[in-house]
Amino acid sequence: MRLKIFADKSYLFGQDRYVILLYPFWGLIPEPQGDKDTGRFDDYYNLGQKFFLMASSLSEADVAILPFEWRSKSNIHAKLAYKLAKEVDNFGKRLIIFFNNDSDENIPIKNSIIFRTSFYRSKRKSNEFAIPGWSVDFLPRYLDNKLQIREKRSSPIVGYCGYVDYYYRNLKSILKHAIGLTSGRKPTLGARLRGYAVRTLLRDKRIQMNFVFRKGFSGCCDNSIRYEYVKNMVESDYALVTRGAGNFSYRLYEVLSCGRIPVFVDTDCVLPFDHLIDWKKYCVWVDVKDIESIGDKVAEFHDSISDNDFADLQYSIRQLYEEWMSPVGFHRNLWSCLTENKMKCGENVKII
Repeated sequence: MRLKIFADKSYLFGQDRYVILLYPFWGLIPEPQGDKDTGRFDDYYNLGQKFFLMASSLSEADVAILPFEWRSKSNIHAKLAYKLAKEVDNFGKRLIIFFNNDSDENIPIKNSIIFRTSFYRSKRKSNEFAIPGWSVDFLPRYLDNKLQIREKRSSPIVGYCGYVDYYYRNLKSILKHAIGLTSGRKPTLGARLRGYAVRTLLRDKRIQMNFVFRKGFSGCCDNSIRYEYVKNMVESDYALVTRGAGNFSYRLYEVLSCGRIPVFVDTDCVLPFDHLIDWKKYCVWVDVKDIESIGDKVAEFHDSISDNDFADLQYSIRQLYEEWMSPVGFHRNLWSCLTENKMKCGENVKII
């Protein structure tokens, strides 16, 4: 389906970056020099006009696009958003808003359709949908565009490379954690969850834990550290995924791009296209209240899956990434979220 969109550059303020959806029409905004994720939107930039048609007026459009990401803390941007929403509503249209942010704040524009990264399933509004956190696609960038399928072994290998609240085999980590607690500086929820999950898995003799400890957040790492991160992922059968500072995870989509099986700790998360995709088919699903049983969840899943199904699942996960979670896949399927009833999103759409 080719969606007719309307966007107005006059609603950009100063040096505003416009949203990714508009790249095929207004131009690709280059990533900062040296950014490890340079090129992540190139394919969408080249293909996006197959999915959207830019209408010349609001009256001709299916929906309007807020050209910048939601910014409630900026008075000028909030005023621009409300002004555009009113104009769009006068034509009986909906306004698409993007919000790639750790915040779960309310976006109180009634005629909007909101695509955001961080929010909670239990508080979700009917007009809110999840958007992936996009890194570069690991397969072409780091793996020579070859999906490395792992054969099933007797013991599952769970990978995690990154920061946790503390690592009990690292004295400096323990001391730093203790000092932080006494001074009132608590680790973030994401770091605590990752730490608890890693320590639980390291103690479980049924599971091999492929763990690389980082002393802090490595989002702005150099190439050697990035390669080690990817290596840890592809040399594991499963990859631990929990929330970060916001209630979502960039790592989830990196794991999917490599065809690895996420061990996903659900913290009341909303995942993209959850009205169409049965996410529990693609993950070892661990509700946060059951995190103490994470080892049991992994072991039971690994014991229950056949050798062939184990390999097939890796192919299916990569396909899920390409067709639904990549920038191209997401924007190709965005239309499915725009109907009044999100469970009835098109005659030819089915649960996958």
